[in-house]
Amino acid sequence: MPAAAFGFQTAHFLWLQIERVTIPIDGLSASLEGFRIVHLSDLHVAPYTSAELIAEVVEITNRMTPDLIVLTGDYVTHRADAVLEVRPALSRLKAVHGVYAVLGNHDGWADPAFIRTSLESANIRVLENSGTCIGDEPGWLYLVQFLAVAHFLGQDAWPVHLLPFGIEGVPPDLRAFDTVFSMGVFYHRRSPIDHLLELRGCLKPGGELVLETLVLEGELGSVLVPEGRYAKMRNLWFIPSLPTLESWLKRCGFRDVRVCDVTPTTTAEQRSTPWMRFESLKDFLDPRDASLTVEGYPAPLRAVVVAHIDR
Repeated sequence: MPAAAFGFQTAHFLWLQIERVTIPIDGLSASLEGFRIVHLSDLHVAPYTSAELIAEVVEITNRMTPDLIVLTGDYVTHRADAVLEVRPALSRLKAVHGVYAVLGNHDGWADPAFIRTSLESANIRVLENSGTCIGDEPGWLYLVQFLAVAHFLGQDAWPVHLLPFGIEGVPPDLRAFDTVFSMGVFYHRRSPIDHLLELRGCLKPGGELVLETLVLEGELGSVLVPEGRYAKMRNLWFIPSLPTLESWLKRCGFRDVRVCDVTPTTTAEQRSTPWMRFESLKDFLDPRDASLTVEGYPAPLRAVVVAHIDR
């Protein structure tokens, strides 16, 4: 499924119109499949749109569980201070990757500095002659971070290298590595068995796999296949019980399967900060029952499993 976008239009207090658009993008990464953007524009609070209607727009927007929200200007018509009437509502906008805004011509005619400050105080990032990059393929970011650390540590002292591609870029049956780590990837694979076989093919004889993934409490054969999203995550396919995961590993030729750790994800470790203001775990859990996700599934439970292949 291509990326999807939703737009809102308002007119003289009369109605709220929602337009849904599916945007096909050639070469879109599979990790961005179904990426949901909500686009709000031309709110024109006072005199054309009421603060009550904007509050309704915010409520509907949040129910769509967007990945990204973009606001594209004209929050006011004439008076800059009118933005204060909608700031409380706009501050409640929630998206996985944050809320971004630009100013419109009416905002520029009124008082652009005041409107910008008002939006930023509502945790909305205002872009002005600038941009931002949003994506779920962080390899290049991690590569640059790695190169910076390696530079100061000295590459000779730390003969470690990072290649910016996923397992799809590794030749099949390479059999080159003593240890392979798969961290937070397994549940995003459409075929968990094929992924385990890919990981096995990377290992030397006698090699070791370290697998970190979400698991489900349950017996052998228990597997959660979420309908739609899980904890607001898209592109999540399978969450097996630990006995099921161990069985899959053995069927794929792994032995000495050992569970090293099983830990619930907590809001103490996964949380928003002043530097990372997008949604985090507390936004993905049921506010009435933290043992469930907002969709009603069991809350995230992580396991670390180590296994070997034959020599």
